[in-house]
Amino acid sequence: MALNQLLDIQDVLVTAANPARADGDLDVERCARLHNYLVALTWMERHQKSAQELNELMGSNQWSYFTVFGDEADQVRERLDPQLSALLESILVLEGEERPELFLWVQGVAAPSEIQNDGILEAFNVEYERTDDDVPLIALLYPMVMNIAPHSLGVVYHQQLRRVAFVQTMWEAELVMPPDEHDDVWVPLESLLSHWINLVRRGKVSLGEPRWEAESVQGVWRIEAFGDAQVASTVAAFDRLATAIEQRMDLCALLPVDGDKHLLSDADLDAAGAPASCFARSFLTQVRTPRFKHLAPGIEVPHDASAFAARQAFTQLQLQRDDEDDDRPIVPPILMFASCDSRTVSFDGADEYENRNPFPQELHVAPVDHSAPAGLYSEAVKLGSLDMAGESFRLLLPFALVGGDGGARLSDGSPVNEGSISDLFQHGRFPLGGLQMAQRLERLFDAWIALVERGVWRVGPTGVEGSMDVFRDADTAWHDYWIPLDLEI
Repeated sequence: MALNQLLDIQDVLVTAANPARADGDLDVERCARLHNYLVALTWMERHQKSAQELNELMGSNQWSYFTVFGDEADQVRERLDPQLSALLESILVLEGEERPELFLWVQGVAAPSEIQNDGILEAFNVEYERTDDDVPLIALLYPMVMNIAPHSLGVVYHQQLRRVAFVQTMWEAELVMPPDEHDDVWVPLESLLSHWINLVRRGKVSLGEPRWEAESVQGVWRIEAFGDAQVASTVAAFDRLATAIEQRMDLCALLPVDGDKHLLSDADLDAAGAPASCFARSFLTQVRTPRFKHLAPGIEVPHDASAFAARQAFTQLQLQRDDEDDDRPIVPPILMFASCDSRTVSFDGADEYENRNPFPQELHVAPVDHSAPAGLYSEAVKLGSLDMAGESFRLLLPFALVGGDGGARLSDGSPVNEGSISDLFQHGRFPLGGLQMAQRLERLFDAWIALVERGVWRVGPTGVEGSMDVFRDADTAWHDYWIPLDLEI
């Protein structure tokens, strides 16, 4: 295999123009190339090698799965889908090395003792079910890294469907079965691998040594609070939303705003207490200033920088740390777009033990231990953790959703919790790996564009009309306030 074949994978990445295979077969060659690309990235970082030295990877220490594991692999072959066996023959398996992580959340391909065992079949309740080729239904392809969760699983392969699901723990197996009732979580392997590679290319996942003692790094893989490409795509989505609103306003109603003026400056963010490096700062200092007041029902654009700073309730808190050894910095949530009539959200639950504050426990302190200003916040980030989602948001509502079976829905189709004040527009369980992170702000703006363009939200002289009570409609018209799952975190 030539050097360029390892790193040149543009023609096999899954895109809208180059979709995944849909004929029921495993795309062995495509998946092998994507898998081997991740192996090459890991190997280069692990051994501090350059791309020019990748030929070493193709030397004598690279063999097929069945050569590396020998008789043990041959004994399990009869329990594997023939197409899965063909994939294992085609991928890079490094001999004589401690198995490195293939990606942030998973180890390299499962050993024969892991790929097929009765415990996994029992977890999926398929001990006695077989495929048309008379092999067990489920195989473990990529085990989870060891320190993420107890009783962990990983990426499992359905040997009849020839699709994969990311199942973090044994307890989650029931959430993906039977497949015909959970078809959104069973995806082609090339879709999963392409998603992971795109996270690297977008700067959300990177390779390298820990940058400080408490940073969570899996082998050579680490997650970033956000990537520059994510800022750019969110800025573009906001511009599309602003344009959609402006196009529906009378010209005489548009605010006389300098088209080159960014919404806020670094000095404005400094005054608001925003950290020097955070997604909210990057976004707000790059996005243009809209020519209207109301971005969404009851939510206003921060045209007044001093008012923006005064509304920040989380940026000046004295953090409460229960774990003295956990000194990871926390990026507080920034109230980017506030309620236009200064409404507040209550964090008090049904009893004294329930707190509905969606942010890290360290932020559950006075003066925001019981309430905070309502509006659209950036997500809080505990730097160095595996669930960083700085590019995401929390919409804090000044009322509780009804939720439950008849109410608002998460992207994964499950109902929003009864009494929720922060789950609207969130995605819930994500099928392509990673912990339960908040939804990307870019996707929220795209959803709001659809509400404007379909006329669900009316546009008037000051922008989008109505108060934040309009969001109560999510409990009765949930399909208008639901963001379908996509293949991004």
